[in-house]
Amino acid sequence: MTIKEYAEEVRKLVEQLIPNATVTVMEIPKNNGVIYTGVNVRGKGSNLAPTLYLDSQYESNVAPGDAAQNILDFITKDKSTRNVDMNFLMNFENVKEKLRAKLLNASNKVEVFRSAKRYGFDDLIIVPYVTVGGVPGFPSGSITVNNQFLEIWNATAKEVIDIGLKNSKKEARVRDLLEYIDSSMFFSDGSYDGPRMLVINNTTDHYGAISVLGKIGYLRRELKDFYIIPSSVHEVIAVENFGSEDYIKMMVKEVNESVVVPAEKLSDNIYHFKREERR
Repeated sequence: MTIKEYAEEVRKLVEQLIPNATVTVMEIPKNNGVIYTGVNVRGKGSNLAPTLYLDSQYESNVAPGDAAQNILDFITKDKSTRNVDMNFLMNFENVKEKLRAKLLNASNKVEVFRSAKRYGFDDLIIVPYVTVGGVPGFPSGSITVNNQFLEIWNATAKEVIDIGLKNSKKEARVRDLLEYIDSSMFFSDGSYDGPRMLVINNTTDHYGAISVLGKIGYLRRELKDFYIIPSSVHEVIAVENFGSEDYIKMMVKEVNESVVVPAEKLSDNIYHFKREERR
């Protein structure tokens, strides 16, 4: 059974469980050309229709009946599937404090963006989005800004991206990698004398890689000669020069292929910075 056949089976079952709803199979494009398959459910009288992705359940061999029941449970419990006030997104003054920016690979096809070359990241772009977590009536998540939003808000791409960057920088954080791991797991005496590694992300752990743009100066002061390793769209790692550039690139590529979720991949490239250089 293919993912499309699986989704169609789930759709039919959801229609039986929620007779008054309009249920549709959707293919949603995500970052890096990844396509997610899901079921879109619009309840009777609702102006909001959530799409619930099925890919992970399909890959985990969850039975279509169980997947349909999971969707019913979500719809029953989540109040965000009912009517919401869409005027929130229409008012630029409301949206300003919710604007953020994310760092994506330049291969992504988006309408509103800015190159990150001036920061030293030639193959990355800055993309604004609206975070709707915490907004009454809205599900948690984010909405990428497109040209239609710029027209509704009567705003320029520069203005929106600048606000998104400013808000994102407030949430940036830098922590030593050893804060995340127990060094005694790898070293019998609990010590570590390898290259210093700093994790740059944000307080939400969501699209935190953007935080590095406001931390280059700090990293130059802390690290003499370092590489920025793109862990994912959610974080990057700054590591002191510890080996050949080809070796580090190979390591990054292997991790991207074997560990990182395709839609969260940032780049196979690495970025070399030296204290005396200015980009």
